[in-house]
Order: sequence, then structure tokens, then C-alpha cells
Amino acid sequence: MIIVQPLSSPSIKVPDFPVDGQGHKQQEWPVHTFSKDGKYDIDLSWSPKVIHTGDAVTFFADFFDARTNMRLQIVPYDFIVMQNGKELDNVHSLTQIGSGVQKYVFSKAGPITIKIAGVGE
Repeated sequence: MIIVQPLSSPSIKVPDFPVDGQGHKQQEWPVHTFSKDGKYDIDLSWSPKVIHTGDAVTFFADFFDARTNMRLQIVPYDFIVMQNGKELDNVHSLTQIGSGVQKYVFSKAGPITIKIAGVGE
């Protein structure tokens, strides 16, 4: 989970580093996970690291074979953006040279969840 901060909020000091769903500094970068079937090793990062409402964010998903750690060339996946339990975007895509790139602009502040689903299907 990632926290999106309002672009200007005098009562909130926006940190200059990414935070997790509890507001703690994101210690692992890029965010790392495995697919449910254990076949894929997936890293997720974004730029800028601190996300503000109204500003474009570029998400980078890198896909590796979990057994060999080799970058996978063409892998289908779904990139899902959720906020407050509501699905905001769901893009079916293919990696190119082992990476997938998605852009998004958040209109509201608050916690978001990025899901990468349907990997390899």
C-alpha cells in the first residue's frame, strides 16, 4: 500500500521519501513480491517516489523468473490501481524487455493499493 499526499496541505508535512500503508518509511526499494504461483519475481517502483495528487506518476514493474532470476521478456499482466476499496484503473498489458510501465494521476489523497494480477495468463 502506498500513501498519496495532497499537493498542498498546510496541516500535513509531506515526507521526501515513500511511505507504506501505515505511514512508515518504505524500507525496501523497489517493493518486491512473488506471484501467487511462485513462478514470477516482481519488483515495483515509481517516480516520483513521493506521490502527490494532480501529478503524473510512472510505475515500473520488473518481471523475473523466480527460479533463475533471469529477466522475462514478454509477460502478460494486469496492473490494477485501487483507493479506498474502489478500483480506479485496470490495465491489461505485456512487459517489454522484462518491464512494464504504467502512468497514473491521482485526484484524491489517501492510501492506494497497486495490484499486479494475472501474471503469465
